[in-house]
Formats: sequence, structure tokens, C-alpha cells
Amino acid sequence: MKFAFFYFFFIFFTLAFFSSGVLDSEDSWLYVSVAKNIYYNHEITAAPNEYAQRKNVNFNATLGADGKWRTSQALGYSIAMVPAVALSDVVHRYYGVPSTNHFPLEHDWTLHFFASFTNSFLAALLAVYIYFYGILLGLPKKSALILSLFVTFATIVMPMSKLGFAQMLFTSALVATWYHMTRWLKLSERKDIVFFCVTFGTLILSYNSSYLLTIPPLALYVYLVLLKKYDWLAQHHKRNLLFLVIGGIVCSFLFFSPSILSVLEAFRPKALFEGVWGFLLSPGKSVFLYNPPLIILLIFWYKIPKKYMPETISWIFLAFLYLFVYGSARLREDVYIWHGGMGWGARYIFPLVPFFAMLAYLTTQRLSSLQRKLVWYPFIALSIFIQIIGSTIPYLVQYRSLPYNIFINKMEILHYDYASFLPRYSPLILMLREFKTKLRELPLTIDHGDYKARLVDGFNPPLKIGNGAFRGIQRQGYLEYQQQKSRPLKSIALSLYNAPDNPSIGTYSALLQLKLNEHQIEQDIIIPSQKDVTSRLQIPDGIEKQADNLIEFSVQYIGTSSAHQVLYVKSLAFNDAPINIRSLDYPDLSALGEKTSNRPYRVFGKERKDLWELWNLRARISEETFDLWWIKNLYYWDRPQNLVWALFCVNVAGIFVTGWYVFRRVMYT
Repeated sequence: MKFAFFYFFFIFFTLAFFSSGVLDSEDSWLYVSVAKNIYYNHEITAAPNEYAQRKNVNFNATLGADGKWRTSQALGYSIAMVPAVALSDVVHRYYGVPSTNHFPLEHDWTLHFFASFTNSFLAALLAVYIYFYGILLGLPKKSALILSLFVTFATIVMPMSKLGFAQMLFTSALVATWYHMTRWLKLSERKDIVFFCVTFGTLILSYNSSYLLTIPPLALYVYLVLLKKYDWLAQHHKRNLLFLVIGGIVCSFLFFSPSILSVLEAFRPKALFEGVWGFLLSPGKSVFLYNPPLIILLIFWYKIPKKYMPETISWIFLAFLYLFVYGSARLREDVYIWHGGMGWGARYIFPLVPFFAMLAYLTTQRLSSLQRKLVWYPFIALSIFIQIIGSTIPYLVQYRSLPYNIFINKMEILHYDYASFLPRYSPLILMLREFKTKLRELPLTIDHGDYKARLVDGFNPPLKIGNGAFRGIQRQGYLEYQQQKSRPLKSIALSLYNAPDNPSIGTYSALLQLKLNEHQIEQDIIIPSQKDVTSRLQIPDGIEKQADNLIEFSVQYIGTSSAHQVLYVKSLAFNDAPINIRSLDYPDLSALGEKTSNRPYRVFGKERKDLWELWNLRARISEETFDLWWIKNLYYWDRPQNLVWALFCVNVAGIFVTGWYVFRRVMYT
């Protein structure tokens, strides 16, 4: 158990390193809203749907007769989020700031941050269970450890451990349920029945009624194992037990599953064909595309060990049920939902992945050394690379620049559909391009140069133009920099462009005024509409400080107070040394921001308070950066940096300490 403890935390710390630090889906916001009400109000209710009033994002909750909003699924996942709410509450209480009333539109970075590690915790539990499952299936401890590491880091388990979907809890509970059933069948220990009830109860609460799809395969598995274990059963009671299993399957569908029956009633062969094809063979969502090692089962199916036939048959039956039900799922006529909408990979059949990944690994034990080198190891390397892409790039950009829908005659086809079947638009290909772009541009997003110059407030995110970028200025913009003693600031060179939103409506000249530490710098700069202006300003002696210098950019439009125009900074130089204007330095704009940073909001959060505008600003930063919490922290100056970097040190130290123990134990035992 000591080894399992250290191994759990090794997996948790490693996966937490790849967490985004934010909640990334409407589903996760809904579940956290329930968790907040459980914690603060002691009731299982969701946040009201205030989307029409622009007070919050949309929630898929339903209004009850008592006037309260609720969700009919994923109660278990909401409960799993309660610890994150509690940790967030501790931070809020420490700074004396109340919790937000309209989460997530009223931003609360602490709640996003702590909740984003929930699935890493659950994936670590899954890894431990797979380790013990491997031992239960007869593998040596070292091989069982390799099996667990393979399933965790070389399949879609890794990116799913950071995304805010309830499938992670469901999958972990399903594997745990299967493990305890297997252990009870093999060892006949009563405690496993207790654990089975606990894990299956968690499975029921974790997501939705899809837990019913697991009952028939579990029953079939019990039947097959008992036949294999007891010869007398095979000889005398085989038919009776088979009828009992079939009866249990039928009853589970008829009595417990009105939702599944409704799916069957709405079944359309063309929907099923598209869904199954999409799950297995599409260039955008194929389970083999996101988990290449599973192809081993197709190539070497004849090498699947016969002693694992009960597992093989029951898992294939489970896959059949999942493909049938989710493959034919529809939102409405001709609008299918098998792809899972805005998700990474085919997330609806994610619960199948750990089982077939285990089966693939067991099959490789019968491959020759040459077969492993030519097929298995390349698949492992490719899959790890794919999981790194899925874990480091925000999956929300996978359809960026694509039209939301297209029409064939009067039939609407969403980008989830056509991008899944047209290779050029495959999310995996588009995400690979995003990975290369972000890797190339990462230095530009954090480089502040010798003067440590940062556009900290009032500047729009970079607008990419060719190989460069423009920075739009709100009515005020603020730049902070540090004095360079060897080269005091003597001049500022600016290249500016005045861009109207719509020249046909009206255009105005812009007037730009600069102040350094509240001292006005020379004359005002006038930029005619749709014109470029280059200006060089001299800095008077005596107004620059040794540290924390602040330059204020003030923009007015001559002849109007409401021009629909943006003044862009094309380039900026101090003493003829170029300043990187593509670095990202923004307030996170949470309720805690000014308290944790001891710095006031000047534009965003003060002059610009529209919650949707601030939401879109954070979304721009998120989409343009790597989806790693410790990298994202570099871009927000109003977070408690000491706390965040202390947690980062704990994260890294945890990986090395627990990893050293785990691998030392494995190598010398």
C-alpha cells in the first residue's frame, strides 16, 4: 500500500503539471455551480440560467416546480468538485473577499484553478487501479507498472485528465468496479463485494444513465468467469445461468433505462452508420487516431491471449453497446451528437479506452522482439506525442477559423461533423499546427527585454499582421518598465495607425498624449484616419524613476467622444532599442485581483467593466497560449504570484520525490 500511495501521487503530480488551471467547458461550469450550492447553501441545485440577461453564460439546467434550477446528471462529479470550492473559499476568506454570485461570468480564478486538478486526481486513482488490475491478471509488478504508465500517458487518458468533463470520474469508477468484481470472482473475498457496491454506486452518480450500458457486460463477464472457474457449472447449470444473464440484461434495459429506450425509439440506421464510422474510422474523431496503440488489436487480433477471453468478450460487448447507443444519438432530426460536440477526441466512448488499452498491452506480451520494435514502440511514441498536443493546446481552438455550419440543400451540417470527415480539417491536424505556432511564438509572449517593458492595462491582445503584430489602445493604455541604469530613457519612438471600424460611417483623427510618471511628454501626436504616423519623443531629465516607471497612453478622437475606431501601436522603441509589443501582460480580472496584487485596475476592471468583454479578453489570452497553468500564470499580474509559484515548486518537487521512490522500488525489487 505504501507503494500505491507514492505511485498515486507521482501520477497526480505529473498530470497536474499539464493541467490548464481553468475550467474549459459549459458542462464543467454547470457541475461547479452545483458544487458551489452544495458547499455554500447545502442544497443540490444549479445556478439559474441568466444568459438572456447577460448575467452569466448558458447552463443546461432545468427549472423545477419550486423555482430552483437543477441538473439531472453528474451529481457525483459535482460532489468531486466540492473540495475545490472549499479550497477557493479558504483563499477568499483569507483576503476577505466574498465568493462570486454569477460564476463563471464573474471570474474566480481560484475556483477555476483548484477545480482544474479534479480530473488529475481521478486519473491518478485510475492509474493505481490499472496497476493492481495488471497484477490481478497475472502480470509481474514491473509489467503491471508499465501497463499503468502506458494507459495513463500513451492514451487519451492524459488529456482527459485535464479537461472538465465527467467522463473521467465515470471511467475511473467503471475500471474500479470491474477490478473489484474480478478480484471477488478470483479470490472470493467479501470486502470486494463492499468495494464493488461503493464503486458501482459512484458509477451511477458520476455522469448519466449510461451506467446502465455497463450492467449487461458485467453480468456476461461474471457468467464467463464462473464457467471457466467451475467445471460443474459448465456441465449442469450453463444454460440456466445463461438465461439468467439474458433476463438480467433485458430487465436492466426495460426497468432502469427509459432514456436508453428513447434512444432506441429514435434510432435511425443512417445515424448509427455515421456514428460508428466516425468513432472507428473518421480522420477527425477515430478512437484509433487518438490512441494509436489500439491498432495492435486489429493487426494482431489472433495473438490475444485465450486466458483473457472472459475480459475480451465482455469488453467487446461493452463496446458494441456504446457504439450502438452513442453512434445513433441525435440532438434533433439530422443533427447528430456522436462526436461529443466541442471535445477532444471521441469523448463519449472514452470509457472503453482503458479496457482495450490493457488488452492491447496484454497482446504485446506475445509479440516477438522484432514486431515490438517495428510496430508497438512506434505506436507508443506517436501516441505520447498526440497526448502531449492534446494536453498543451486548448482544445477550444480545434475548429477555429472554420465556419460553424454549412448547408447541403436545407440540411445543416455543423463543423463538428464536416471537420470529423474531411482530413484537411481534422482537429488533430489543426491542433498540430497550433502546437508548432505556439512553440515558435512562446518567447515573444513572455519577452520583456532589457527594460522589462510590459503593456499591463488598456491594450488589446496582439493583432497578428504578417510576421508582426499591432496593439490596439483603449482610451487609456499603461506600460510599465524598469530603468536601465547604463542607458536611462532619453527617447521613445512610436509607429502608429488609426483604423476606423467602418470608414463609410465616419472617420476621425486620433490625438495621442503620453505621460511618464504623471509628467506629460512633449507635444501631442495627431494621427489622421487610415494613416500611419511615426513619431519620436524626447524624455526630459528627472522624471524617470529607478524602478516601477509608468507610461500612460491617452487617446482621444478629434470632433467626437464615441468614435468607432482603434489606434494601433505598430512598433515601439526605447532609445532606438525595439520593445517587444507582443508580450502578454493582463489582469486576470477576478474578484480577488486587486487584493492579491495590491495594484489597482485602471482600464480593464475599472473603465471597462462589461463582464462579457472581460470574458472575451481572457478567452483571447487562453487561446493564444499553451494550456498549462504554470505558463498561463506568466500572463496575469493580479494573481498572488508567491502562492502560485510555491504551488509550482511543490508540483515539480512532488514529481521528482515520488518518481524517485516509485522507480527505485521497481528497479530493486
